[in-house]
Amino acid sequence: DPANGRYDALNGLVLRGDGKGGFQPLSIAQSGVFIPGCGRGLAKLKGSRGQYLLAVTQNRGALKLLELKK
Repeated sequence: DPANGRYDALNGLVLRGDGKGGFQPLSIAQSGVFIPGCGRGLAKLKGSRGQYLLAVTQNRGALKLLELKK
């Protein structure tokens, strides 16, 4: 919204669920997720080797795939 200015204070935030409805935020160092710029979408995928991937979209940027480590 041009009237309110930019809202880009985060570079990605991962919330780890505890299985009981609660979530714990992870730092960039803990999660390994860093999405600079204007992130727009995020989807969790499962790769052909069984690994988890994050598909990240950005305004005017290429699609990025990040592999999640357990």
